[in-house]
Amino acid sequence: MEDLEIEMKLERDMLFSVSGRVTDANTGFQITDADVRIIATKGKTYQTNNKGEYFTKVNEDREYAVIIKKEGYVPQIFDFSTEGKTEPEDFVFNAALEPGHYLLVEGETLLRDGGKVEPGVNVRAVDANKRAEHKATRSRKDGRFWMVLNPADENFLVGTKEGFFASRVDLPEPGKIVGDTTIAVKLHMVRYEIGAIVKIIYYDYNQSNIKKIASKDLFEIVYFLQDNPEVSVELGSHTDSRGGDQYNMSLSQRRSDAAVAYILSRGIETKRVTAQGFGESQLVNKCRNDAPCTEEEHAGNRRTEIRVTKLDMSKANEAWKKNGYYGKDAPVIGMGKFGK
Repeated sequence: MEDLEIEMKLERDMLFSVSGRVTDANTGFQITDADVRIIATKGKTYQTNNKGEYFTKVNEDREYAVIIKKEGYVPQIFDFSTEGKTEPEDFVFNAALEPGHYLLVEGETLLRDGGKVEPGVNVRAVDANKRAEHKATRSRKDGRFWMVLNPADENFLVGTKEGFFASRVDLPEPGKIVGDTTIAVKLHMVRYEIGAIVKIIYYDYNQSNIKKIASKDLFEIVYFLQDNPEVSVELGSHTDSRGGDQYNMSLSQRRSDAAVAYILSRGIETKRVTAQGFGESQLVNKCRNDAPCTEEEHAGNRRTEIRVTKLDMSKANEAWKKNGYYGKDAPVIGMGKFGK
């Protein structure tokens, strides 16, 4: 009986086949030795034969992506699932590849707080200048997604899901992409609620200036406020415990003021952003006065937390009506890139 159960399980694991033919879109000729990567939790790559064909079998109860690539051609991506299927099925994906260059995005959607996978996020590639949507997909149960884009276009990605704020990530500018490029990106999702921490930025010791890494983070806040026009935020700054209490309170206020000034200079309304200094009153670790701590531990306390303080839904409705509506889970995207 045990052997029979094992045999039946092996048969069930081979219920599904994946096959197809890869050709040149212009000539119709078969493309041999094309890479066919089939990805569940891990990827396995096959090559097309001298007829441009490929064939393999896959397991049940999984989500798959098929990425078909050949040097000198733009890849194609196919998504399919064997979840919930109990009958044999043949999945056929024929790909007619266009000659050209590409930017292949391999992405992941995660929770901002804790970094856990957040599945089912709608991901859209948007032209940064024309605000036209180029591609759209949805992240799988493991949070992963794939997208092929034209490297000559200037794009950013927007992630939306019901119960979350819209999230954005920039892609490399066309002049910085050389040849065919594959990049890994992460979209961090923030739960839709007052009090949510959108971002934490950090400062050098005893400094209130916006260093390069912080200015990049603040650009993310500008984007966040554009993409979520109903949101107001507080920039609450904190110091480590070194130095006097009053000095640290003043230093933290200068840090908040500097960050707010940076955001306002990018066109965000003054009433949507407030600055608050907390000094050393809210340390995140044990590094209080005279406690032996490493520089890295002290650095964890020198931070500005961007926290949602207000939601004005009338603003969201106005923006959705004006700029287009992508569905009930998708707040309006922003006005394009800044800093140019």
